[in-house]
Amino acid sequence: MKSIKSLATWYFSKAALPYWSILILDCLFVVFAGVLAYTVHHGSEHTLAVMGSLSVTLCVFLICFIIAFRVFHTYDGVMRYSSFSDLLRVSGAVVMAVVMCFVILLAFGSSDWLVEYSYADIILLGLFVIAFMWTIRVWVKTIFEETSRRKDTRKAFILGVQTGGVALAKNIRSSSDSPYTLAGFVSPDPNMENRRLMGVKVWPFDEGLVDVMKRVDSDVLIVSPLMMNEIRERESLVNYIVESGIRIMVVPQAREWDGKSDLRVSDLHPVNVEDLLPREKIEVDMKAAADLLHGNVVMITGAAGSIGSEMVRQIATYSPAHLVLIDQAETPMHDIRLMMHNRWPEIKAETIVADIADERMMERIFSEYRPKYVFHAAAYKHVPMMEDNPYESVINNIKGTKVIADLAVRYGTRKFVMVSTDKAV
Repeated sequence: MKSIKSLATWYFSKAALPYWSILILDCLFVVFAGVLAYTVHHGSEHTLAVMGSLSVTLCVFLICFIIAFRVFHTYDGVMRYSSFSDLLRVSGAVVMAVVMCFVILLAFGSSDWLVEYSYADIILLGLFVIAFMWTIRVWVKTIFEETSRRKDTRKAFILGVQTGGVALAKNIRSSSDSPYTLAGFVSPDPNMENRRLMGVKVWPFDEGLVDVMKRVDSDVLIVSPLMMNEIRERESLVNYIVESGIRIMVVPQAREWDGKSDLRVSDLHPVNVEDLLPREKIEVDMKAAADLLHGNVVMITGAAGSIGSEMVRQIATYSPAHLVLIDQAETPMHDIRLMMHNRWPEIKAETIVADIADERMMERIFSEYRPKYVFHAAAYKHVPMMEDNPYESVINNIKGTKVIADLAVRYGTRKFVMVSTDKAV
């Protein structure tokens, strides 16, 4: 097993396999499948007896397959990135080749230079070719994903077997840098118990889940956005899971999933008290929000925090003219800077590392950019820790908020939205 893994690691570190090598491999599959199909129907002794004529027949059939491979471009993809569409192209090429072989039989079936190859033989040949070509592509893709995966991955279970849970599982499987590997699904639906999804088992959402996860050395439970109400209603079970040393990961509460967009495990964060609070769904007039923010200068303080960073993503979709992003945390701000550059390069974004309690710095920023809308999300939010550090808490949460609010008034800001300072104060 180690030798196979070493060989795979060596291969995948090189350039992609030349397309002609894949074509030759597929042609060998056709020839082998042809001999195998004929042997199944006629026996090995008869096959050996007519091997000369059979070779000529298979060469003719091979021409049909090569033409079909060319039409459907089955050989110019990269095997390690094979997808369902690639497998569909393989099937289409084989069906086309089988039809062409039928035509050959109709036209030249009585010729002495062709072996007696029946329509049933050709159909079986096609099925064998599909099986071989699919297998090699899936096998190469699977080995690539396993060998390129991070060494420090943790086994994770996903709560939810509908769209959200499956989307998270696909992201885990398709991302080579994912910190997780899929170990199982969890569902409160008794009809899903002991079924299999994406090759792993579905377990019930009850007290026995902890024992199941410990048996497979898993300590992460990822919650689908569609299952958030479930964990809010099962408080005692959630407490038991957390107390057992299992980390529960959820999508940021500020993000309302539309059921269609991608879900990335990089967006997950550990569950906190706010995620478990029951809340009514608030309908927001998104068109009105878009009309307000579009083409204007928008400032977000605490832009690198859990809520602030999500606000950056949400507001950027409305195409503001200028985003002024402020936070004290250098590394998270660097991540925000890269995100804006990669996902919204057309939006002018200033990523400023600064302290909101620094009046002179804040005045310079307001004077230069004159934001029309300010979203104030900068605050120390962990109450027990801030009780041990009251000075910093007052300076940042109270004085910092006053500085930003006063400047918003002084420089004619249209709207000032205070997001998270209240609970921390």
